[in-house]
Amino acid sequence: MQIYNYFPTLSHLYCNFFSSDNFYLIFFIEICCMLLSILIPEYNQPCMELIKDLQQQCESENIPYEIIVMDDGSTNTDSLNINRCIGQIPNCIFYEQVNNHGRSHTRNQLMKMAKGKYFLFVDSDAQIGKSDFIHQYVQLLPTQSVICGGIFHESSLNKSNTTLRYRYEKWAERRMTSERRQEHPYEHLRTFNYLIPAHIAHSHPFDENITLYGYEDVLQGKSFENDGVEIIHIDNPLCNSHLEENSEFLHKTEESLHTLKQFEDALQSKSSLLALYHRLQRFHLIPLIRLCYACTKPILRINLHSSHPSLLLFQFYKLGYYAHLR
Repeated sequence: MQIYNYFPTLSHLYCNFFSSDNFYLIFFIEICCMLLSILIPEYNQPCMELIKDLQQQCESENIPYEIIVMDDGSTNTDSLNINRCIGQIPNCIFYEQVNNHGRSHTRNQLMKMAKGKYFLFVDSDAQIGKSDFIHQYVQLLPTQSVICGGIFHESSLNKSNTTLRYRYEKWAERRMTSERRQEHPYEHLRTFNYLIPAHIAHSHPFDENITLYGYEDVLQGKSFENDGVEIIHIDNPLCNSHLEENSEFLHKTEESLHTLKQFEDALQSKSSLLALYHRLQRFHLIPLIRLCYACTKPILRINLHSSHPSLLLFQFYKLGYYAHLR
């Protein structure tokens, strides 16, 4: 693992008071004083502007902080070269993994490296839309709760080949106000943007058996619910600035359905698609769903790859794909 960092830690402040022989004492002081660790898993995503914005807001708050970005074996050399410069920003570290290990493994590794009392997880494709984003979290400290800030998307679509993801997210966004999310706090956990006390994070690591895309948020929420960890939803969203092209989003959706099948028992009460599948199964309608899906799959895919995809057909595609997996 390669490390790129420019990190003027608190060791420099204490160098006149402690000799180099007292390294462990200095390290202990750093850990005790570090308030916030911002942890960002990244894969093939340039995120220099995001890091600069986060760093500037942390500086304005005048708090002890660190920003750690971990690359999960990116194959895009352009994004890698850009992100390697993150280590030149004060209090920022860029870790580069040679191989791809998956989102859960990367998040767990970030937690092991972090020294803060609180962890703020942010996805690398996020964009800060407000100047008090960090302040909104800091003013809630100290806390023993998990705090979810939320997510939003641009009001207009920039690329026609990202219509499927855009329409799906904007449809979901209308139902995802902080008040609505708080009605079912564990089901609406999104690891895109949330703050968690370090000791709670360490006792609830991400499930590294999830190697494909999807449902790690849901399983994490279930883990919190089982242990009685409170989740508070607030209105402090980040913008999801990177929307996949229709083909990539459809592929990710299919991957998530494989994950759903793999963890079906754990997700029984957490997935509306599973609930619908079992309802249809009770009426012996699944064979009909499979037949309709097999006959219409080429037409469905044409629609979902178009600039005017139907969300209704998208929902049926997911149901049919899952029924086919079973």
